[in-house]
Amino acid sequence: MIGFQLTATSPTHPGFRFCRSCWSEGEIWLSHALGAVAPDGADAITKMQEEAIKGIEKGFDNLKKIFLDQLGGTVWCPILVEVVLDKSKQFSPHLLPNEDKGVAELAAGMERFKLGRFVCLMILAAIKAYLLEELIPNNSQSGQLSIVINL
Repeated sequence: MIGFQLTATSPTHPGFRFCRSCWSEGEIWLSHALGAVAPDGADAITKMQEEAIKGIEKGFDNLKKIFLDQLGGTVWCPILVEVVLDKSKQFSPHLLPNEDKGVAELAAGMERFKLGRFVCLMILAAIKAYLLEELIPNNSQSGQLSIVINL
């Protein structure tokens, strides 16, 4: 993925809106491509670039894991999350308090559609914002979140 726009709204909490337009790891993909066509003799530089890229990718993976782990502990009421990609693909995990199944469904949907690391982080940020801005302050008993991603 290179660029995307993410919009999260809630039919159960009409005042909630979370919008982000970001560039994802396209620059990392570009670095991979440029490294593949590096001239002979550029091996040392290419290897340093590859190691730096692997470090960045690992950092994104670690953040995703931390966000997913934290999400399981912060869901305190049922939340239906619908994720729609380019109006054609979707998955709908149901997050429940004290249960990891919904978080696992969310992670599986991200993997199934091969979402980029940064896209995954923005989905998780939208869910966290929904929890912190709407559900917890309003002492809500349930919620529904619709996340639309245009790639």
